[in-house]
Amino acid sequence: MVTDIALTVDLAIILLSAALLGFVARQTGQPTIIAYIVAGVLIGPVAFGIVEVTELTETLSDFGLAFLLFLLGIKMRLDDIRHVLSPIVKISIPQMTAVATVGFGVAYVLGFSLLESVMIGLAVMYSSTAVVIKMLTDKGEATTLHGKIDVGVLQR
Repeated sequence: MVTDIALTVDLAIILLSAALLGFVARQTGQPTIIAYIVAGVLIGPVAFGIVEVTELTETLSDFGLAFLLFLLGIKMRLDDIRHVLSPIVKISIPQMTAVATVGFGVAYVLGFSLLESVMIGLAVMYSSTAVVIKMLTDKGEATTLHGKIDVGVLQR
């Protein structure tokens, strides 16, 4: 069982490392989403193991994506969505099919079972949403025409 003090320390470490690497990314002109990913890798079990995967980290990741999509939703108008709906459908169906097929194929060739390969293909198909939305938001392009189309394709 994780104590309240450990959760507080973990939260402080997560926020501090994300803020520090986010600042460095801003200063060097890099997308902050990359800094957040690097911070997670560095403080997580993959590198230094400072913060373990717990209910707190799972909840924070869910909140992060939810807030990102919420902020994007605030910026969009219903007319904007109607305007880009046709290109979104025309782009997203083939894109989803191609990415899922490639993900499935690579997983199957690597020796995963049929069901596991299907699941990996589906996971790969949906994995890029947060990264692209964050990068578009950082560059102020989430509400441009191409940004709206990109977001629509990712939300499929």
